[in-house]
Amino acid sequence: MSLDRGSELVQHTRRQLLRIYPSGGRTNSSNYKPIPVWNCGCQLVALNYQTFDKALLYNKARFQQNGNCGYVLKPECLRKGSFNPSSPIKTGPTMLITIKVISGQHIPKPGQSADGEVVDPYVIVKVRGHAEDKQRAQTSAIQNNGFNPVWNETFTLSIKVPELAFLHFIVRDHSALGEDKKLGEYVVPVTSVMQGYRHVFLVGADGESIGQASLFVHISFKTFKDV
Repeated sequence: MSLDRGSELVQHTRRQLLRIYPSGGRTNSSNYKPIPVWNCGCQLVALNYQTFDKALLYNKARFQQNGNCGYVLKPECLRKGSFNPSSPIKTGPTMLITIKVISGQHIPKPGQSADGEVVDPYVIVKVRGHAEDKQRAQTSAIQNNGFNPVWNETFTLSIKVPELAFLHFIVRDHSALGEDKKLGEYVVPVTSVMQGYRHVFLVGADGESIGQASLFVHISFKTFKDV
């Protein structure tokens, strides 16, 4: 059954267990994107664990909601009603999240190396979930300061289906000549976000915590129903 027939998949997975797994042609142990199949209510979304990648990062975030027990209750929109993840959402946003990226602490060099130049870090905040909630915001780069960069930049993100959405924080090193290398990142489900001043502790390319590396942010949100 195609993901283009999302409404049928949602209805099917209300009555049946459905297992999704990587194609046997993925000889390099890569992964597909798990979010689209989660959005259709698929319960058993199997992934390759040999190499940590973005799919596993989102998988880790998904199941941190319930203490890593391996089970998370599907949101109500996938259990009741006539939700169709393949169709445009005609209503407006049901949540506005305001994120102030205040500062960073102990931002590492690329690959957590002790060598190389001092980094010029900037922060990207992405929303991933329903296709219509896909968006990103980005701070300016702070020159030559990975120890305690200060941004004090604020973004407001509008989300239509917060139950399916993730916040993805990424820190990169600005380069005028080459690639902006990733320094750390963190993913959290929107439903797990708490308001107030928070430390976002970064993980590396292997998904493990990078010591004291973190972002200091302030988060507030407003929820409302469309009339």
